[in-house]
Amino acid sequence: MHDKYESNFEFVGVAYDKNLSNVKQYTIDKGMNWYQSFVSQKNKKNSIISERNITSFPIFILLDKNGKILYGGGSESLCELDTLMENLIP
Repeated sequence: MHDKYESNFEFVGVAYDKNLSNVKQYTIDKGMNWYQSFVSQKNKKNSIISERNITSFPIFILLDKNGKILYGGGSESLCELDTLMENLIP
């Protein structure tokens, strides 16, 4: 999805894990060359995980330029997200 829409959307990854070095290696191995953030499972307080009450992973959230959530869902609904993104391109 990143390759298809990178010229029209900004992508940000948020990893929720125990080990930062494992996350870094995973993103390298998978070619995830967009901005990545890390939230430690040891201290999720005051993070996007706790603020948005995220309880399942992966989750995909599409925000408009004002931070309003346009879409939120898991990998089972990637077709829906793809259609929405396609329709938002001028």
